[in-house]
Amino acid sequence: MGSRFKIRSFCDFMLSGYPSRLWYLREIIFSKTFKQVTKLVEPLGQILSEASHLDSLEIARCDWFLENYPGLVDAIVSNHHIKSLRLIKAGDQALQFLRRICSPLTSVTVLLTPECVDGPVPSIALGLSKFSKTLLEINVRNFLFAAHLTVYTYPNVTSLTIEESDVRMPVFMPMFPQLRELSIFCFCSRFAPLDDEMDTIHADSKAWQAAQGEATRWRFLERLEGDVHSLFRLAPTCKIRLLSSILTSQNVHRFTQLCRDTQPDTLKVYFHSDKLQAHELEDVIQASSQLRSISITVDAMGMISEMDFSSIFVHFRRMLHLTAVHTLYIRLTYHAGDDLSAAESDSSYAPDSDDEDENGALEDEDDSADEAEEEAVINSLLEAHRPNTPDSVKRYLAGLDVDAVIERCARDIPTLRYACFDKPNSPLAYFEVFRHEDGGTFSWIRLSHAVGEKIMANLC
Repeated sequence: MGSRFKIRSFCDFMLSGYPSRLWYLREIIFSKTFKQVTKLVEPLGQILSEASHLDSLEIARCDWFLENYPGLVDAIVSNHHIKSLRLIKAGDQALQFLRRICSPLTSVTVLLTPECVDGPVPSIALGLSKFSKTLLEINVRNFLFAAHLTVYTYPNVTSLTIEESDVRMPVFMPMFPQLRELSIFCFCSRFAPLDDEMDTIHADSKAWQAAQGEATRWRFLERLEGDVHSLFRLAPTCKIRLLSSILTSQNVHRFTQLCRDTQPDTLKVYFHSDKLQAHELEDVIQASSQLRSISITVDAMGMISEMDFSSIFVHFRRMLHLTAVHTLYIRLTYHAGDDLSAAESDSSYAPDSDDEDENGALEDEDDSADEAEEEAVINSLLEAHRPNTPDSVKRYLAGLDVDAVIERCARDIPTLRYACFDKPNSPLAYFEVFRHEDGGTFSWIRLSHAVGEKIMANLC
């Protein structure tokens, strides 16, 4: 709900079938700021407080909402049935709100916006600790986290996503003993330790795990993703199913060590063609002796000539020749940064076209102007940092014979069974490879999008 008109329509609909319609209300999303809804606070509050099957609540302009509508906040707090809570553009108000929530939350997402914080970056520890026994999933961005949670244990959390500047295994493993999925990032360069310090942290983490023995390790961890620096400091030594990160020439040797320690079945790696040469992946592949699936995304921005692409795949096929890889996903893109900007501009947070007051004037003009200005700044920054890709390279990639690429991969990778090729401005191409009984010949077919997508989802 993002406008007064939508809120009024929602309240009228729900209350016209009161109370039976409350039984069917499972999710509410407040997608933006809205003004002049004072008359609707009471009916909306009644719905929020009495919706006994409301499982999921999302507030996109969290601190603004909490500050301007205390009556609705009281209604939400009085509801004891909410399981999933997402707070976007959160700050000090969100932390106070979390402490008041009485529902047995199983999933929490809190995305802090620095402008919503008065003073230093706060800790979210106290806000989450009351849900330590019920939480299954945590997604926290920009808050202080690990350093303030050493006294708490989250025995049932299986999925954790955080942005954390100080990652230490002796803290994390006891806190989250049942983890299956871990995503951990620290993009702020000012938090990155020096190389010597990072190597020391890595060695200490591995020594601590060795001293604890097998019984206390992450026995259920399956998926591990994040920036290489954070993963290297954490230094997990348990066998995992999937390892994912962004590679550069500066971090590839540390990622290689991660592969040796975790022996992933599946690798998902991303690199810019001008930041990492294909031959630098050789140690990574060799270190992953149990590799069965690999997904590689290559940002073609910076390719100088068609030979760049040819060189990448010559090395790539040569590297995989002696592996047991059966699933291969190749993706080419021109602007890796566009994926981030597209995610940030999710349609659920965009201004609504029907967000008008009774006089036909658009509400939230300030919000719309701010969003437009933010988008313009992001786009200008992306353009400023994009190297030019010659038109000849774009034409080469556009005309690339995908079937020929897959044929060469199938010939050079004897265990290959499934493949997907994704290039700019083209539909995804899925393939299945058949090995003939003579052992030397093979054939392949194109799969439908539905079948190919299902296979890739299961294997990659």
